[in-house]
Amino acid sequence: PLSGNLAAQGDALRNGMLTAYKEAGLQGDVRFYDSASQPIAALYQQAQKDGAELLIGPLLKDQVEALIALQPKVPLLALNDTDRKTSAPSIFYFSLSPAADAAEAAAQMHQEGRRLPLLIVPQGAQGQRVQDGFTAQWREQNGGTPLIARFTDRQSLQAILRQAMGVDASQQRIESVQKSIGQKVFAQPFNRQDVDAIYVYASPLEAGIIKSFIDISQSPFASAPTYYLSAKGNPGFNNPGVAQNVQGMRLGDMPWMLEQNSPLREKVLALWPQANNDLLRFFAMGYDAMNLAPHLAELSSASGQQQNGLTGTLSIDEQGTVHRQLHWVTLEKPSEPSNATTSTAAPAAQQP
Repeated sequence: PLSGNLAAQGDALRNGMLTAYKEAGLQGDVRFYDSASQPIAALYQQAQKDGAELLIGPLLKDQVEALIALQPKVPLLALNDTDRKTSAPSIFYFSLSPAADAAEAAAQMHQEGRRLPLLIVPQGAQGQRVQDGFTAQWREQNGGTPLIARFTDRQSLQAILRQAMGVDASQQRIESVQKSIGQKVFAQPFNRQDVDAIYVYASPLEAGIIKSFIDISQSPFASAPTYYLSAKGNPGFNNPGVAQNVQGMRLGDMPWMLEQNSPLREKVLALWPQANNDLLRFFAMGYDAMNLAPHLAELSSASGQQQNGLTGTLSIDEQGTVHRQLHWVTLEKPSEPSNATTSTAAPAAQQP
């Protein structure tokens, strides 16, 4: 989309594609079609007339479905997933899906030996997709089910977390003992001790509030759970006030958004100083999409094939889905020279 409400995101995608095209020295004519200007069928017909040999996009899920329904005669790298994938040798799906990121988080927790995670997501369709992605991966690896806490707003957080972490049940046990012995018991309700990992899909401010609510009821005699933060909670660079909220959490995000010193990002920000975190992500997506284009058949031909990108280590499965292996870091104090230190996210052979 190069016009309408998503014009900024479309512009970021285009900038990323053109940058990759120039840096890689790719050959051929690149043309852009505004998916907000005409129906997808009309744009596809125009692309056919223009002699297109490969299609990248569109961005919106319903437009991806509409284009696939036309059974395009050239390879397609769609920039979104669909609910029901059409499996075809020439159709590929590349997205920045929070549900896929949640599945990556579940795999990371399993790799780090966690046994019982609590998943904290907002109410609504997006939170449900994140929950489904995480839960499916956790069940596949562990055969169990994670605990789930869903919140509607910040005001409801404390009550929901008290219930999810067993604080209310602890309080009820104390009251039951008091009632049975007929006198007051000097005891404090604590969190349940079997939860050893917490995945938070929330903004940095919300993540900080969640951690403070849980920490209040943490027993001094039990190990505190490890917090894993989604990309939504990334405080960004040079933002110490926000970073303070998520200090000590494990953050999973694309390497482009974690590396302290990136000449390409510095160049992009110098030319495009108004770019926020979201637009930088779309730039990275466009950059990786253009670099993926010549290698789609190669990456999908055999398992284990990978390509390093700004959005992660990229691979393609048998359904044509592009998977992004995230980087994981532990957020440090904002006052230190770097607010993140890289830690092992995968076997060394798979590290970007």
